[in-house]
Amino acid sequence: MFIAVVVSALYYSRRVTYPLQRIVKKIEQVGTGDFETKLENYNILEFQQISDSFNEMTVRIETLIKEVYETQLLVKEARLQYLQAQINPHFMFNVLTMIAIKVKKHRDEELYQTVTSFAGLMRGKLFRRNEVEIKLKEEMEIAGFYLYLQSERFKDIITYNIEWESDEIKECYVPRLCIEPIVENAVIHGLEPKGTEGRIRVAIREASEDSINIVVEDDGVGFNVNEMDDRKDNKNPRVGVMNIQRLIRNLYGDKYGVLFQSEIGKGTIVTVCLPMRKDRTV
Repeated sequence: MFIAVVVSALYYSRRVTYPLQRIVKKIEQVGTGDFETKLENYNILEFQQISDSFNEMTVRIETLIKEVYETQLLVKEARLQYLQAQINPHFMFNVLTMIAIKVKKHRDEELYQTVTSFAGLMRGKLFRRNEVEIKLKEEMEIAGFYLYLQSERFKDIITYNIEWESDEIKECYVPRLCIEPIVENAVIHGLEPKGTEGRIRVAIREASEDSINIVVEDDGVGFNVNEMDDRKDNKNPRVGVMNIQRLIRNLYGDKYGVLFQSEIGKGTIVTVCLPMRKDRTV
Protein backbone atom coordinates (compact mmCIF):
# COMPACT_ATOMS: atom_id res chain seq x y z
CA MET A 1 0.00 0.00 0.00
CA PHE A 2 2.88 2.32 0.87
CA ILE A 3 4.46 1.69 -2.54
CA ALA A 4 1.12 2.32 -4.25
CA VAL A 5 0.72 5.61 -2.40
CA VAL A 6 4.25 6.68 -3.33
CA VAL A 7 3.79 5.74 -6.98
CA SER A 8 0.43 7.49 -7.06
CA ALA A 9 1.90 10.61 -5.45
CA LEU A 10 4.78 10.66 -7.91
CA TYR A 11 2.37 10.21 -10.82
CA TYR A 12 0.10 13.07 -9.80
CA SER A 13 3.07 15.22 -8.84
CA ARG A 14 4.59 14.74 -12.28
CA ARG A 15 1.23 15.38 -13.88
CA VAL A 16 1.20 18.79 -12.21
CA THR A 17 4.88 19.72 -12.23
CA TYR A 18 5.54 18.79 -15.89
CA PRO A 19 3.01 21.30 -17.30
CA LEU A 20 4.34 23.92 -14.90
CA GLN A 21 7.87 23.30 -16.11
CA ARG A 22 6.70 23.57 -19.73
CA ILE A 23 4.89 26.83 -18.99
CA VAL A 24 7.96 28.33 -17.31
CA LYS A 25 10.13 27.25 -20.26
CA LYS A 26 7.75 28.80 -22.78
CA ILE A 27 7.59 32.03 -20.81
CA GLU A 28 11.38 32.16 -20.88
CA GLN A 29 11.28 31.70 -24.68
CA VAL A 30 8.85 34.61 -25.00
CA GLY A 31 11.27 36.63 -22.87
CA THR A 32 13.95 36.08 -25.50
CA GLY A 33 11.65 37.41 -28.24
CA ASP A 34 10.31 34.09 -29.57
CA PHE A 35 6.61 34.87 -29.98
CA GLU A 36 5.98 31.91 -32.27
CA THR A 37 6.33 29.45 -29.39
CA LYS A 38 3.09 27.78 -28.28
CA LEU A 39 1.91 25.64 -25.38
CA GLU A 40 0.48 22.20 -26.08
CA ASN A 41 -2.98 20.95 -25.06
CA TYR A 42 -3.51 19.50 -21.58
CA ASN A 43 -6.10 17.15 -20.09
CA ILE A 44 -6.31 19.23 -16.92
CA LEU A 45 -8.82 22.05 -17.39
CA GLU A 46 -6.85 24.70 -15.51
CA PHE A 47 -3.67 24.04 -17.49
CA GLN A 48 -5.63 24.03 -20.75
CA GLN A 49 -7.05 27.46 -19.89
CA ILE A 50 -3.53 28.72 -19.19
CA SER A 51 -2.36 27.21 -22.50
CA ASP A 52 -5.18 28.86 -24.48
CA SER A 53 -4.57 32.26 -22.86
CA PHE A 54 -0.81 32.00 -23.39
CA ASN A 55 -1.19 31.08 -27.08
CA GLU A 56 -3.67 33.90 -27.69
CA MET A 57 -1.30 36.34 -25.98
CA THR A 58 1.71 35.35 -28.11
CA VAL A 59 -0.32 35.56 -31.33
CA ARG A 60 -1.57 39.03 -30.37
CA ILE A 61 1.91 40.26 -29.42
CA GLU A 62 3.38 38.92 -32.67
CA THR A 63 0.62 40.60 -34.69
CA LEU A 64 1.13 43.94 -32.94
CA ILE A 65 4.89 43.79 -33.45
CA LYS A 66 4.44 43.06 -37.15
CA GLU A 67 1.96 45.94 -37.51
CA VAL A 68 4.29 48.40 -35.77
CA TYR A 69 7.29 47.16 -37.76
CA GLU A 70 5.45 47.38 -41.07
CA THR A 71 4.22 50.87 -40.24
CA GLN A 72 7.77 51.98 -39.47
CA LEU A 73 8.97 50.49 -42.76
CA LEU A 74 6.18 52.22 -44.67
CA VAL A 75 6.95 55.58 -43.05
CA LYS A 76 10.65 55.15 -43.83
CA GLU A 77 9.83 54.11 -47.40
CA ALA A 78 7.48 57.06 -47.79
CA ARG A 79 10.15 59.48 -46.57
CA LEU A 80 12.63 58.08 -49.08
CA GLN A 81 10.06 58.39 -51.84
CA TYR A 82 9.40 61.99 -50.84
CA LEU A 83 13.12 62.72 -50.89
CA GLN A 84 13.51 61.20 -54.34
CA ALA A 85 10.32 63.04 -55.35
CA GLN A 86 9.34 60.41 -57.95
CA ILE A 87 8.78 63.13 -60.52
CA ASN A 88 8.68 62.10 -64.14
CA PRO A 89 11.77 63.70 -65.74
CA HIS A 90 9.91 64.21 -69.02
CA PHE A 91 7.26 66.20 -67.18
CA MET A 92 9.95 68.40 -65.58
CA PHE A 93 11.58 68.93 -68.98
CA ASN A 94 8.27 69.89 -70.58
CA VAL A 95 7.45 72.37 -67.80
CA LEU A 96 10.89 73.99 -67.97
CA THR A 97 10.62 74.22 -71.77
CA MET A 98 7.22 75.86 -71.46
CA ILE A 99 8.59 78.38 -68.95
CA ALA A 100 11.55 79.17 -71.22
CA ILE A 101 9.25 79.81 -74.17
CA LYS A 102 7.06 82.15 -72.13
CA VAL A 103 10.09 84.01 -70.77
CA LYS A 104 11.32 84.49 -74.31
CA LYS A 105 8.01 86.01 -75.38
CA HIS A 106 7.19 88.26 -72.43
CA ARG A 107 6.78 88.37 -68.69
CA ASP A 108 3.23 88.39 -67.43
CA GLU A 109 0.92 87.21 -64.61
CA GLU A 110 0.45 83.87 -66.30
CA LEU A 111 4.20 83.29 -66.29
CA TYR A 112 4.36 84.27 -62.63
CA GLN A 113 1.65 81.74 -61.80
CA THR A 114 3.43 79.04 -63.78
CA VAL A 115 6.77 79.62 -62.10
CA THR A 116 5.32 79.85 -58.58
CA SER A 117 3.23 76.72 -59.15
CA PHE A 118 6.26 74.77 -60.29
CA ALA A 119 8.27 76.05 -57.31
CA GLY A 120 5.42 75.13 -54.96
CA LEU A 121 5.20 71.66 -56.41
CA MET A 122 8.94 71.10 -55.99
CA ARG A 123 8.84 72.44 -52.44
CA GLY A 124 5.93 70.19 -51.51
CA LYS A 125 7.55 67.10 -52.99
CA LEU A 126 11.16 67.65 -52.02
CA PHE A 127 11.62 69.88 -49.01
CA ARG A 128 9.13 68.58 -46.41
CA ARG A 129 10.49 65.04 -46.31
CA ASN A 130 10.45 64.79 -42.50
CA GLU A 131 6.70 65.40 -42.30
CA VAL A 132 4.58 62.26 -42.57
CA GLU A 133 1.34 64.23 -42.16
CA ILE A 134 0.39 67.74 -43.27
CA LYS A 135 -2.85 69.72 -43.35
CA LEU A 136 -5.27 68.76 -46.10
CA LYS A 137 -5.26 72.30 -47.49
CA GLU A 138 -1.48 72.00 -47.95
CA GLU A 139 -1.79 68.61 -49.63
CA MET A 140 -4.44 69.96 -51.98
CA GLU A 141 -2.25 72.98 -52.71
CA ILE A 142 0.46 70.59 -53.97
CA ALA A 143 -2.13 68.74 -56.08
CA GLY A 144 -3.42 72.10 -57.35
CA PHE A 145 0.07 73.16 -58.43
CA TYR A 146 0.40 69.95 -60.46
CA LEU A 147 -3.04 70.33 -62.07
CA TYR A 148 -2.38 73.96 -62.98
CA LEU A 149 0.92 73.10 -64.66
CA GLN A 150 -0.62 70.26 -66.64
CA SER A 151 -3.58 72.41 -67.69
CA GLU A 152 -1.11 75.02 -68.93
CA ARG A 153 0.90 72.38 -70.75
CA PHE A 154 -2.23 70.95 -72.41
CA LYS A 155 -3.95 74.25 -73.05
CA ASP A 156 -7.71 73.92 -73.74
CA ILE A 157 -7.45 70.12 -73.47
CA ILE A 158 -7.18 69.40 -69.74
CA THR A 159 -9.49 71.25 -67.36
CA TYR A 160 -9.96 70.74 -63.64
CA ASN A 161 -11.75 72.01 -60.57
CA ILE A 162 -11.33 71.46 -56.82
CA GLU A 163 -14.45 71.61 -54.64
CA TRP A 164 -14.46 71.99 -50.85
CA GLU A 165 -17.56 71.16 -48.86
CA SER A 166 -16.38 73.34 -45.97
CA ASP A 167 -13.34 75.30 -44.78
CA GLU A 168 -13.21 73.24 -41.57
CA ILE A 169 -12.05 70.17 -43.51
CA LYS A 170 -9.00 72.07 -44.75
CA GLU A 171 -7.43 71.92 -41.27
CA CYS A 172 -7.48 68.10 -41.03
CA TYR A 173 -4.15 66.26 -41.08
CA VAL A 174 -3.53 63.67 -43.82
CA PRO A 175 -0.51 61.67 -45.05
CA ARG A 176 1.71 63.89 -47.18
CA LEU A 177 1.47 63.15 -50.92
CA CYS A 178 -1.58 60.91 -50.51
CA ILE A 179 -3.64 62.87 -53.08
CA GLU A 180 -1.11 64.37 -55.52
CA PRO A 181 0.02 60.95 -56.90
CA ILE A 182 -3.64 60.02 -57.51
CA VAL A 183 -4.19 63.29 -59.39
CA GLU A 184 -0.99 62.62 -61.33
CA ASN A 185 -2.24 59.15 -62.29
CA ALA A 186 -5.51 60.65 -63.49
CA VAL A 187 -3.63 62.95 -65.86
CA ILE A 188 -0.91 60.58 -67.09
CA HIS A 189 -2.87 57.32 -67.29
CA GLY A 190 -6.38 58.69 -67.74
CA LEU A 191 -6.42 61.90 -69.78
CA GLU A 192 -3.14 61.88 -71.74
CA PRO A 193 -3.87 58.57 -73.53
CA LYS A 194 -7.36 59.86 -74.38
CA GLY A 195 -5.93 62.40 -76.82
CA THR A 196 -8.98 64.67 -76.66
CA GLU A 197 -10.49 67.09 -74.16
CA GLY A 198 -10.61 65.75 -70.62
CA ARG A 199 -11.65 66.88 -67.17
CA ILE A 200 -10.56 66.18 -63.61
CA ARG A 201 -12.79 66.95 -60.64
CA VAL A 202 -11.58 66.76 -57.05
CA ALA A 203 -14.28 66.90 -54.37
CA ILE A 204 -13.45 67.05 -50.64
CA ARG A 205 -16.32 66.40 -48.26
CA GLU A 206 -17.30 64.85 -44.93
CA ALA A 207 -18.15 61.15 -45.15
CA SER A 208 -19.30 60.88 -41.52
CA GLU A 209 -18.77 62.60 -38.18
CA ASP A 210 -15.22 61.24 -37.93
CA SER A 211 -14.11 60.73 -41.55
CA ILE A 212 -13.63 62.60 -44.82
CA ASN A 213 -13.61 61.57 -48.47
CA ILE A 214 -11.40 63.01 -51.19
CA VAL A 215 -12.84 61.98 -54.55
CA VAL A 216 -10.68 62.29 -57.68
CA GLU A 217 -12.77 61.80 -60.82
CA ASP A 218 -11.62 61.87 -64.45
CA ASP A 219 -13.30 61.14 -67.78
CA GLY A 220 -10.22 59.48 -69.26
CA VAL A 221 -9.63 56.09 -70.85
CA GLY A 222 -10.36 54.08 -67.68
CA PHE A 223 -9.03 50.62 -66.87
CA ASN A 224 -10.01 47.17 -65.62
CA VAL A 225 -10.03 47.36 -61.82
CA ASN A 226 -9.82 43.54 -61.58
CA GLU A 227 -6.37 43.67 -63.17
CA MET A 228 -4.93 45.89 -60.43
CA ASP A 229 -2.29 43.80 -58.66
CA ASP A 230 0.81 45.58 -57.37
CA ARG A 231 2.45 42.22 -56.63
CA LYS A 232 2.65 41.25 -60.31
CA ASP A 233 4.58 44.19 -61.69
CA ASN A 234 6.50 46.70 -59.61
CA LYS A 235 6.57 49.00 -62.66
CA ASN A 236 2.79 49.18 -62.74
CA PRO A 237 1.86 52.90 -62.63
CA ARG A 238 -0.69 52.20 -59.91
CA VAL A 239 1.79 50.57 -57.52
CA GLY A 240 2.44 53.99 -55.95
CA VAL A 241 -1.28 54.39 -55.30
CA MET A 242 -1.46 50.95 -53.68
CA ASN A 243 1.45 51.98 -51.45
CA ILE A 244 -0.70 54.91 -50.35
CA GLN A 245 -3.42 52.38 -49.54
CA ARG A 246 -1.03 50.39 -47.36
CA LEU A 247 0.28 53.49 -45.60
CA ILE A 248 -3.21 54.81 -44.81
CA ARG A 249 -4.36 51.48 -43.38
CA ASN A 250 -1.23 51.07 -41.30
CA LEU A 251 -1.57 54.58 -39.91
CA TYR A 252 -5.32 54.65 -39.31
CA GLY A 253 -6.67 51.09 -39.65
CA ASP A 254 -8.59 49.04 -42.23
CA LYS A 255 -11.61 51.33 -41.92
CA TYR A 256 -9.78 53.82 -44.15
CA GLY A 257 -8.08 53.55 -47.53
CA VAL A 258 -8.42 53.96 -51.29
CA LEU A 259 -11.37 52.76 -53.37
CA PHE A 260 -11.25 52.46 -57.19
CA GLN A 261 -14.17 52.62 -59.61
CA SER A 262 -13.37 52.56 -63.31
CA GLU A 263 -14.79 51.55 -66.66
CA ILE A 264 -12.77 51.33 -69.85
CA GLY A 265 -13.62 54.26 -72.11
CA LYS A 266 -15.62 56.09 -69.44
CA GLY A 267 -13.12 57.22 -66.82
CA THR A 268 -12.10 56.56 -63.24
CA ILE A 269 -13.23 57.57 -59.78
CA VAL A 270 -10.78 57.21 -56.88
CA THR A 271 -12.10 57.79 -53.36
CA VAL A 272 -9.64 58.29 -50.50
CA CYS A 273 -11.26 57.82 -47.09
CA LEU A 274 -9.36 59.34 -44.15
CA PRO A 275 -10.10 60.07 -40.50
CA MET A 276 -11.07 63.61 -39.60
CA ARG A 277 -8.12 64.56 -37.38
CA LYS A 278 -7.14 68.03 -36.23
CA ASP A 279 -3.77 66.83 -34.89
CA ARG A 280 -0.96 64.64 -36.18
CA THR A 281 -0.98 60.86 -35.67
CA VAL A 282 2.74 60.41 -36.45
